[in-house]
Amino acid sequence: MQRKQFQKLYTTLFDPIYRFIYFRVGGDVEVAEDLTSEVFMKALEHIEKLDEDNHPKAWLYTVARNKLKNHYRDKKVEVDIDKVAPFLEGEDGRVMLEKLGDEHVLLEAMDRLEKEDRRIIEMKHLEGFSFKDIAEILGKKPGAIRVKSHRAMKKLRKLIKV
Repeated sequence: MQRKQFQKLYTTLFDPIYRFIYFRVGGDVEVAEDLTSEVFMKALEHIEKLDEDNHPKAWLYTVARNKLKNHYRDKKVEVDIDKVAPFLEGEDGRVMLEKLGDEHVLLEAMDRLEKEDRRIIEMKHLEGFSFKDIAEILGKKPGAIRVKSHRAMKKLRKLIKV
């Protein structure tokens, strides 16, 4: 792959890879940015492998998954006092949720979905995959993925309303 092709790949896939990582690190912007940078640095280091690979998008997602696995394997349990300070002021849950915003509610609802439902929603609505691409990756038919996606979104809406 030549640099211009890599630049196009980077421009096209940076946001989807970032969102893929972002939702898997619980909305931690700094970690998501760091891991996304690492994914593209690795891709640049192995630019010749992208030439051989017919699916550079899939390869990048595999690298992103591996970076996430390494992140969680190496992660030490630390508490950032600035992040928990609002919770220490004795506020009730409703005020706290208002401060956190809709993003927190979405992340919690996504965590309560079945693994496959969550994965399909992430791939379709956060990462921008087509139903055909999702079907190929998951080894299913596009029509089945369309139906599963619709049902998963209904479950998600129900979880958010609760």
